[in-house]
Amino acid sequence: MNDIFSKYFKHRSHCNVLQDLMALKDKRKEEDLLLDQVRSIVHRSMMNTKNVLSNLDIYQRKDFFIDDEEMGKEKVFLLKEIEEVCVKYRLNFLDIRYFKKEVDKVAKLKVEYLNERYKKQLTGFKIISYRDCFVKSNASKDYGILFAPTLDGHYYFVYQWGKSIPKSRKWLYFPLRSFETIALFVIIFTLIVDLILPTEWITLDRTATYWCGYRLGVFFHLLIFFGGLTMFIVIGFFKNVSKNIWNVI
Repeated sequence: MNDIFSKYFKHRSHCNVLQDLMALKDKRKEEDLLLDQVRSIVHRSMMNTKNVLSNLDIYQRKDFFIDDEEMGKEKVFLLKEIEEVCVKYRLNFLDIRYFKKEVDKVAKLKVEYLNERYKKQLTGFKIISYRDCFVKSNASKDYGILFAPTLDGHYYFVYQWGKSIPKSRKWLYFPLRSFETIALFVIIFTLIVDLILPTEWITLDRTATYWCGYRLGVFFHLLIFFGGLTMFIVIGFFKNVSKNIWNVI
């Protein structure tokens, strides 16, 4: 295949998780923006000279966390935005200490630069990556997005490395997003199977038509069977739905 076409199809078949986060950021509701402003105002008031002693624990965090106002809002994301992306692509968002792969050298240099530039000793870093990268050091995939926590409880984007996430992953793992999506998938799959079954396969009654009570009975029996089989596969092989494990090891 021509190099130009191969690059085009490669680009079309992969997504940029960071772009997805930016899109969610642009769609923030007014109440989220208002809550963010209130949180920032409250935080500033705690940092007031008169209130430092009564909020000493928060004041001491300034050396270890990024200041939202100082860095600007362009690269700061809400936890729920990160959660939505992780659930969509079945990724994990965990502390850097759980990451078994080697953190990219450029990411480390970026952290050193931030510490030097803003006179910080940043800590509490978290990474978005495949679950395999948090479980085994010899994982074939090598991908990560490094974030640093902020004083307002958000996360500042530091660096992204590795091969882009395939777009197909979003649809491949769609049923595993939550128990609701599993239920929807099982119902639709069962309905399709029920509709393609010939009438003579579901009853010995030769007078039965295609749309009959027998087909409805088979649907509910298949629904119970496929539902049980699906839950066995999900719990046995995939541990849990993405909604429940996106931020736990």
